[in-house]
Amino acid sequence: MSKIEKIEGKIKKNNNGNTTTRRRVNKACAVCRRRKVKCDGAQPCQNCKISGLLCSYEKKKVAEHVSLYKQEDDIRKELGSLSHYRKGLENLSAVDSMQLQPLLTQLDSKLDKFRDDLRLTLSRKATESYNQKVSLETSLVETDYVMFNYYEKLYMSECSENLDHSNISIYFGLYSALTLFSNGGFGWLFKKMFSSTLDQEETKKTFYLYLKFFDLSSLWFTKNMKQSAAPLQWCKKYYKSNLPKDISDADVVIDILSDVQNIINDKNINFSDIKKLPPEIVLNRIVELMKKHKTFFSSPDVEFTPLLKKQFFLAEEYMHLVFLEYFERCTYTVIYDNAVTECTLWFLDEFFWKEEYVTLRRFVCAIIGRGIDSGYNRWEYYIGLSEEKADLKRKLWWKLYWWDKWSSLMTGKPTLIQEHQMECLLPRSYLECGIDDKMDPKMLIKSADFKKAYKDGILIDISYYILSKILQYCFDEILYNNKFSSYRIFSANFQNLDQIAAELLENTGLLSGYFKSLEAKLEPFFDNLKGPGSDLDFFSIFYFCTAEASSSVGNVLIRLMGTEKVTAKDKLHDAQMSLRSISVNASQKALQKLLIVKEKYYHIRMCKMATFFIIRIVICAIDSPVEDVVLNASLLCSFLGHYTPSDEHGKLFDEQTSYIYEQQPTVTILFSFILVRIYLQTCLFAANLSVEELANQLKTKSEVAYNMYCDLLDTSSRCFEPLLHDIEVSHMHRSVLELVNKATGTQFFANFKKPVTNEDITGTDHSSISSNMSQDDLLSLINLDDFLSLDIFPEVYHAIWQNFDNE
Repeated sequence: MSKIEKIEGKIKKNNNGNTTTRRRVNKACAVCRRRKVKCDGAQPCQNCKISGLLCSYEKKKVAEHVSLYKQEDDIRKELGSLSHYRKGLENLSAVDSMQLQPLLTQLDSKLDKFRDDLRLTLSRKATESYNQKVSLETSLVETDYVMFNYYEKLYMSECSENLDHSNISIYFGLYSALTLFSNGGFGWLFKKMFSSTLDQEETKKTFYLYLKFFDLSSLWFTKNMKQSAAPLQWCKKYYKSNLPKDISDADVVIDILSDVQNIINDKNINFSDIKKLPPEIVLNRIVELMKKHKTFFSSPDVEFTPLLKKQFFLAEEYMHLVFLEYFERCTYTVIYDNAVTECTLWFLDEFFWKEEYVTLRRFVCAIIGRGIDSGYNRWEYYIGLSEEKADLKRKLWWKLYWWDKWSSLMTGKPTLIQEHQMECLLPRSYLECGIDDKMDPKMLIKSADFKKAYKDGILIDISYYILSKILQYCFDEILYNNKFSSYRIFSANFQNLDQIAAELLENTGLLSGYFKSLEAKLEPFFDNLKGPGSDLDFFSIFYFCTAEASSSVGNVLIRLMGTEKVTAKDKLHDAQMSLRSISVNASQKALQKLLIVKEKYYHIRMCKMATFFIIRIVICAIDSPVEDVVLNASLLCSFLGHYTPSDEHGKLFDEQTSYIYEQQPTVTILFSFILVRIYLQTCLFAANLSVEELANQLKTKSEVAYNMYCDLLDTSSRCFEPLLHDIEVSHMHRSVLELVNKATGTQFFANFKKPVTNEDITGTDHSSISSNMSQDDLLSLINLDDFLSLDIFPEVYHAIWQNFDNE
């Protein structure tokens, strides 16, 4: 029996092709409400009948809500005198009525706006008497719920349940694609799965793999944080087994860098005296060696043997750690040294894909602060400098400007540079191409001489500048524009939501137009891309910015659609769908271009960004699974086919293994594997396709896509092998199970009593499991077969549907 036939048989076993339609009820009984399961609203309901419980319906208690905003009485009092003066003007007989009427109309308009503004001003009396436990900010929301992203509604009645933590994840930010990893994102994803394939064993396997992914990513994230927090301590512990225990920091650095010099056969940089040198000079030498190391291994004359590849990976990783150490030491050195900023910017260009985005933002914070302290952002500090030195500082500043926008987009946090406080000329070569720093995105795209920029070798630099200005428009005019994001729009007194919605739609259209116009200008140059390099980097980053900015703006539209007084919800919804289409198209174009690259190093470099593209395509495809099934499946499976799973997965858990080049990419790609598996399962069901039908269509397009498709639907394939190791249970894993326990009113392992006699892949004998073991002990022992035997999935389904239903 072929692999496809096996998979097809498993799915057919539990899926009879029928769909059910849920009947919504106005009120759930007390038992179902407590357990958070769906209630049919009958008396008694079906759930209580089966359980033999007393079914009763509670009368809804309406909590008294004291508004923190100023009330009508306050407004009348404050407007009384103004209205009196307005009547006085109207009664003036000596004034020509034709001249007076426009003045009165204008005054009426101002008074109306003043009334609205006063209604949205906080009441001193209400704040003085405020005695609730929840924050003032929570009480300022006077709607039943708010939605800050696509995945979940935040019901205000539930915000008082845990007062120690914000209901909005600080780590994931407001707009980052990483919100898919939050509880809301997890719930949304599995709601889609359970609603289409509830009874299938394959769905349970995917659920298990996702939980194990949390464990693996947490394990390696912790390792990365330990490396970054104390890089030299890590080097001392793991670089060589024969290092003396009392070796000094400087000596271990000399040992690492000397070994790198031996590998590339270049000893022109002196590291023997680093004990006496200030850290900024040592940092400069480290970067010089990193550049030589990269150049050596980029040479076509170098044969990349497995041994040499391992040496390359580990050498770069340990140089990376040494860089982190000396970068930290440079924090307290002279601020006016351009070399530290230059070194750090080079490091970001080379390793932006490696660093966790929160860590990368800390780099950006540090060097932006250094740049401002050094006067890069103000023209006054350039007076009296040579043109050569001044132009270098300009180039450094506008690179910092770009990284500020990039880190903001990645983390979903506001920008660090205050636009209105800077005044710095563009580099001279930019000015010669017809642009200056005061132009808006539209004028920049229209005025820039792209052909001259290409001829002069600065096309990519100018493109980054224009892209950063487009992102700045996105941040200033949409994402962090208080007209659209203020707490006041959730006030019961807010009067102008339709006007606000119209302005938001206008700004959204302008932003989309800017991306489209820049793409059209750069398209002739994009067509010439043939392989890895700064051009392909920018191509990927441009489409990434297009996709992520469009998705982030979509979240602002969702926020406004969630308010009660907006009547233009259809227009907002249409705009959101248009933005999703832009995001998906940009992601598809990027993956199609990356498919032409064959170099494994470059795929490692781009795998994290590629996963974001996959997220955007899959989220939209899961919502509309009948559209472009073969096209999306072919593209996703073909791309993932580049990442052939390693035959040595066991070594991935070794501390000597390179985090940058082996462990981190493995985690990133594993998530892509799981995500595309979810997409395949949902679209097969929705499009009424059999596994074999889609397999045959993929085989005609690409053998690589066909093979990856088969592997993704088979949990025993090498794709998922790293997830089946014995891994410590993560906080996120426990949080998900706690969510299920809370929502279902049962204990997750209540039915886990049957002893298992076979050994899992770690050799643990499950026949020794005791019935009185703690939940944490059980979590650490349970394997895939045990997990599938747990009869909890209908309750999991109802729990997720109840908590994350946003339709």
